[in-house]
Amino acid sequence: MDEVVSAVRVAVSGLEGAATAAEAVDRGKAVQWAALADAGKRYEALRSAQTKLMLTGHADLWQSARAGKSNDRTASYAVLKDLDSLHPRFGYSDALPWPADTAEFLAWTARNGAVVWLPTTKDLSALVSERAAYFRDETEHYTYLDRSALVGAVNSGAVHPHVQLQLRERGRV
Repeated sequence: MDEVVSAVRVAVSGLEGAATAAEAVDRGKAVQWAALADAGKRYEALRSAQTKLMLTGHADLWQSARAGKSNDRTASYAVLKDLDSLHPRFGYSDALPWPADTAEFLAWTARNGAVVWLPTTKDLSALVSERAAYFRDETEHYTYLDRSALVGAVNSGAVHPHVQLQLRERGRV
């Protein structure tokens, strides 16, 4: 995966901001887009193998790594290590901040500094557990604040959107 991500970064650096194949052609950057599309094919082959392996022996982990309501396979800690910072409303929204097309998605990840990875089951399990504990602990912390302090923390942006949604479900904000 590291080679694919590197190839994506090189291709994107030469696109002069083009975010689609049509924009790349219009800007005379078809060769760079072709390199991005080629990296996209290698990326898809890796993800296909990952999906088969995970569903064969680790389906529960695979599901727990996915972002709740989204059916998009990119909305997963198995794809984006930093999912909650890239998509704070993951698990609560079907709308994704990145494009569906593979090449466009990869360009988006490069431009937004996303951590695209291909984790081992051990690494993925550790990350899923870590993030679940973080959100659980944060939600518990804010649950016991008095209402005015909680509203102030939410309004200041100090509370992660995922935690805000948990608090709303508990009737705290």
